[in-house]
Amino acid sequence: MATRPLTPKQAAFVREYLVDLNATQAAIRAGYSAKTARASGPRMLTFVAVKAAVSSALVKQAAKSELSAEFVLSGIRSVVERCEAAGVKHSLPALKGYELLGKYLKLFAERLSLENPDGTPLVEGNALGAMAALVAAAHSTVAQREAKA
Repeated sequence: MATRPLTPKQAAFVREYLVDLNATQAAIRAGYSAKTARASGPRMLTFVAVKAAVSSALVKQAAKSELSAEFVLSGIRSVVERCEAAGVKHSLPALKGYELLGKYLKLFAERLSLENPDGTPLVEGNALGAMAALVAAAHSTVAQREAKA
């Protein structure tokens, strides 16, 4: 099944979304109602054609800027290793930079857990994986070292 082409308004939304990855603001800038943008922006990201266009554009942007998951992970590892070797206590700003790059590349996703009224999970999803665990471990290690110093 082929996806439908984007409408001009959807194409504008995709262009605007790439500016700051804020669906609500992108919807407003693309010409959707400011009153309903909080709902219509995120809803736009559920449309198959819009989602595909955003994903494709993000991949192109990452390729242009030579950003990749490998770059982010190797950078995190490098910062941690250099700080351990040199006994540096303030590597959190550098790690935060890599964390932001990882978020921009959508390497990490927040954990979502919705519960039924009886407390049983309705939906569970964990897309953080090994990369987020690596960042969390690095933050924890650095914070512990800074606390000791």
